Amino acid sequence: MKKVIKILIVCLIVSLVVLLVVGVVVTMSTHSRVNALRQEIKASGDPLYLVDFEAEADEEENNAYFHLMNAREDINAFDEFLSNDLSGLSGINLSDTSNIAKSDLDALEKCVQEQEDLFAQIERMADCQKYQADIDFSKGISVLLPHVPLFGSVKNFLQAKTIVDVSQQKGDEAIRNCIEGLRISRLQMEEPLLVSFLVALQMEGAMLDSAFYVLSSTPTSVEVRADLKREVEASKRGRCAAQALKGERACGIQTFKDLREGDDEAFQGMGAPNLILDFAFKKTYLNDDESKFIEVMNIAIKLLDKPYAERVRFRDEVVTEVQNSDFRFAVTKLIQPAWFAVGEVVDIHNAKARCLQVILQLQAEGDVALGKLPEDPFSGKPLLALPSEQGWTVYSVGKNQQDDQGDIGSQGQPIRLTPDVGYGPFPVASSDEDAS
Repeated sequence: MKKVIKILIVCLIVSLVVLLVVGVVVTMSTHSRVNALRQEIKASGDPLYLVDFEAEADEEENNAYFHLMNAREDINAFDEFLSNDLSGLSGINLSDTSNIAKSDLDALEKCVQEQEDLFAQIERMADCQKYQADIDFSKGISVLLPHVPLFGSVKNFLQAKTIVDVSQQKGDEAIRNCIEGLRISRLQMEEPLLVSFLVALQMEGAMLDSAFYVLSSTPTSVEVRADLKREVEASKRGRCAAQALKGERACGIQTFKDLREGDDEAFQGMGAPNLILDFAFKKTYLNDDESKFIEVMNIAIKLLDKPYAERVRFRDEVVTEVQNSDFRFAVTKLIQPAWFAVGEVVDIHNAKARCLQVILQLQAEGDVALGKLPEDPFSGKPLLALPSEQGWTVYSVGKNQQDDQGDIGSQGQPIRLTPDVGYGPFPVASSDEDAS
């Protein structure tokens, strides 16, 4: 019996030693792999950690963030008005101008008139050369962004003012509201955080939609339409999307670093109390997860420049591999879905911007050469345009890459629910008049 026990003890010791050796070898292997990936990022000149994005604060007067913070009191007052004096944010859709009641329009007009100081701050924001928020990048994934919701309120105010201006046939002033919003969104896109980029895109999309609403509703001058065209063309959403994903990658790498240094709360108390578990789980697992995280992020960044169909194919392959990995890549799985959606959203905004440029051309020339329209980012072919009794509809085939005959949905409908992407109908015959 004693001999059997001794044999069992020896076997146990040998097993533990083998396990420890295997753990060390695997840990060293995964460490080498993740370290090589980090070195590639450094060699490319990109920031490795989120904290590497920190920069010296710009002059206050030239920093749109400074004016945004100065406008907080007025922004809060406008938000309170939307919640209490109108039907409430859930009851009124500023993107759907067809369903705004006369009483709400009168209330909007009164509120906009009372918010001259807010609009002045918004104009100062749009005139700035930079947007640099006061962010503690060292917090990594826990970074606080209290300024981001304020952009939604600025968007709402510009939409409200545009609606009021159109109701008063002030077409040029309404277009200038859209231009201000486009400039502000372009500044915010520069912030190297994915959430900031997506909020900036939301404002940009609202301003593009508002611009079409103005153009199709009231006369505007040649000069202001030229200003709008220049601003639409000035967007750098593609480059900023890559920057946002690089910021997201840096945030993830910083998070893995924090986890290795003992932030067990991130794993809900699943600590590694002894050497064997530390090798077998914490170090090895995190190295393996981070390697996959960096690889997937690198793919997402490179795919931004690829055609939509190719991007979708790669996305499906990568997502399937990660999701079918059982217990591996837990952290990567948590934050993966948004990465590949970025390219799709950028394509939608590229399509909308190009469609609006065609609308501006239609207004200026009364006709377009169908075979020479800008490229559809979803199909790689020219955009499509259909005439009707109501006017022209200019559109992209959208995510399904099929021509649904200009089915762009109704005003205010979420773009993700529409088969095609674009604008229309646009009444060319009545658009030749310029604003006086």
